[in-house]
Amino acid sequence: MTLNATDLDYINDRLKNDIKSIYQEPYDEIKDHIITVIEVARENGDNRNIAFVFDELLETHFKGYRTFEKIIKEYPLTYYKKITRLHWANIKYYLNWKTILLITLFVITGFYLPQNKITFLALIIGLIATAFMPAIYFFYQSKILIIKTDKGKSSIVKLSMQSMSTLLIFIGIILNGICQIARIFHFFNPVFHPVVYILLLSCFVIYGLSSMRLCRQEFKIAS
Repeated sequence: MTLNATDLDYINDRLKNDIKSIYQEPYDEIKDHIITVIEVARENGDNRNIAFVFDELLETHFKGYRTFEKIIKEYPLTYYKKITRLHWANIKYYLNWKTILLITLFVITGFYLPQNKITFLALIIGLIATAFMPAIYFFYQSKILIIKTDKGKSSIVKLSMQSMSTLLIFIGIILNGICQIARIFHFFNPVFHPVVYILLLSCFVIYGLSSMRLCRQEFKIAS
């Protein structure tokens, strides 16, 4: 049984005052659960004022507002654990025996590449393009799928996907900084063997593909 506008307004007002979360997703999950339970109660003939039904639900299903606080507190950590498992599963999905064989062939080829500016420039351009690939994909997807959030709330799905998608850019900046420092203080030759760049490029590609796949998975769930 679909709740009427009065019941929905009451639920929204209560939850906005009682759920102190900066993230939209746990708020929506609690709200959906409450609406579902009250709809079942209405179907079973409970036509009492929504305030009484809500208070009873709060005690029987959530044991008071402390459960709300517990859910809100644990939700980010639970979500991060979930997407970390998914991300590793995606990496394993792409890092199959065919990929390993292909990387091995590229590494062997790298030993025969000329160590000149053209080779290094091509590899560095490949690294830069690969580093930006998941970030560009995320921003494209985020424009297509608009996750609705209330005023003052953020989407933990969107923030998490943004962090994972831009990680390669930060890694590239750090690696470049290390090379520049090494150049200044002459710690080592800042120009690595092409094989090093090929291995880095392989890792970047696998991570980038895994991140984009995770982005599709999570945005599909969020929609």
